[in-house]
Amino acid sequence: MILALIVMFVNRAFFTSGFRSLFQGAPNMDALVALGSGVSFLWSLSVLYKMTYFAMQGESIDMLYRGQLYFESAAMIPALITVGKLLESLSKGRTTDALKGLMKLAPETANIERDGMVVTVGISEVKPGDIFVVKPGESIPVDGENHRRRDGRRCICPDRRIRSCRQGSRRYCQHRNNQYDRLHPRQSNACR
Repeated sequence: MILALIVMFVNRAFFTSGFRSLFQGAPNMDALVALGSGVSFLWSLSVLYKMTYFAMQGESIDMLYRGQLYFESAAMIPALITVGKLLESLSKGRTTDALKGLMKLAPETANIERDGMVVTVGISEVKPGDIFVVKPGESIPVDGENHRRRDGRRCICPDRRIRSCRQGSRRYCQHRNNQYDRLHPRQSNACR
């Protein structure tokens, strides 16, 4: 009973949040945890009181209340939910780190072909209709289409199948150019 009280006190946020939402008429998951833990604790407390009362009267309590104490359930409900929330927050942290890592892979500059010269500009300066050059091994900086036909060349397309890159085929930012030649896609959407 004392251990259950300690665990319930440590996890009192479930009870304050749960009962507050219950009394406001919009119960949430904390209300379910608070009710389950609180009712099992109060039931066990009443059974313990009855057992003590009948024992003081000299009556046998062996068969009467066997298996009706649920203090461990009152403690385990909030403890397991707390462990679950901890695991969820760790998982969210790893997912956030993975997304940040993916965002770092996006190139910040693009090589634009202007007047027969290749000029390096920031991604924000690329406009629809610009022709940009992606050298082998570089990431494709913005979404676009192949502008010049490459007969017989093979590349990995966005759906990860290997096929010929023909004029008008779609290219998406953050994919790699695996060809041995340059791609000249027409910019359609800047990758942000």
